[in-house]
Amino acid sequence: MKPRQSVRTETIAAALVAAFFWTVAAAQTATTIEDRLEITLEDGRILTGPELAGAILTVSDDAGLTTEIRIGDAFPDPNAPERRWLYTLERRNAGGAWVNTCAPGPQGLRAGFPVAIALTEDGRIASTDDALMFTCTSGAVAKCIRMGYAPWGATSGGQSLAPYFQACTRMVRADYCGDGLSATRDGMLINVYDKIGIQIADIDARLTPEAAWGPDGAVCVRRTRIPALSTLTTLAARCPGLVGRLGPEVCAPEAMQAMEGALIWNDSIPAMTDPKAVSGAGDN
Repeated sequence: MKPRQSVRTETIAAALVAAFFWTVAAAQTATTIEDRLEITLEDGRILTGPELAGAILTVSDDAGLTTEIRIGDAFPDPNAPERRWLYTLERRNAGGAWVNTCAPGPQGLRAGFPVAIALTEDGRIASTDDALMFTCTSGAVAKCIRMGYAPWGATSGGQSLAPYFQACTRMVRADYCGDGLSATRDGMLINVYDKIGIQIADIDARLTPEAAWGPDGAVCVRRTRIPALSTLTTLAARCPGLVGRLGPEVCAPEAMQAMEGALIWNDSIPAMTDPKAVSGAGDN
C-alpha cells in the first residue's frame, strides 16, 4: 500500500517529555521496544497498550521542571496498527481537570508515543539510555517515524534509516542550516519523497519543489517555504554550506534529485499562494 505523502509541518518545540518516572502502583521498570511502551510490575506482569490507560507519570521537561502526565486512552496507530500504540496524553489545567496536551497532528490525531531518543539543542537526534521522550503526533519526531523513517529501522537491504529520519526532521521543521532553527509555521502542507521509495511524490498542482535534505539540513534550496521567516539571502549569510546551492537556477528539480548528500526532497505551496503565509495564521 502506498504510504501517505502529504503532511502538515510544525515549528520547533521542546520535547513533551525528556525523562519520566512512573507513579503507577507497584511499577518496577518502564521500557520501550522501538516505540512501544511497556511497564513491568513487581509481580512480573507486563502492561502495555490499553492496559496503561489511566496511568499517571511524573515527568520532567527540558528545563528540569516536573509535572504529571496521565495516559487517558490508548489505541492502535492507524499508520502501523499491528505494532504501535498511540496514547492520549493529558495535563491538569488551572481548574484541575485533565486536558489533552497534544495539538492535532496528521489525521486529526491528538496523541503521542514514547521513543528512546533525545534532541540536542541544534536539533540532532541522540540515542539515550537513561531517558525516554513522548512525542506528539503533531511533532516532527512523531511525523517522521510515522512516515516510515524510524531511526532504529533499516531497509530490506540493511541500510539504516537513521540518516533519513534526521533529514526528515530537518525538512519538516524547515531547518535549512541544520542548526535547530525552524523557518516554518504549523499547518504548512508539504509533499515528501525520498531516494529509497519509502515516500513517493504525490502529484499536486498547488505544490512546487522547495529543497533537498540530508541529515545536517538542506543540501539545496530552490526557494524558502515562508519568505517572511527566511529568504535565500538570509540563508546565504547564515549557512556557509549552502552558498552556491541556492535559487531556482542552481536547484532545478533535476539538479536537486542528483545533488550529493540528498536523501529526501519536498514540495510545498509557494508563499504567494499560501493563505497561511500571507495572513500570518500558523495553526492548523
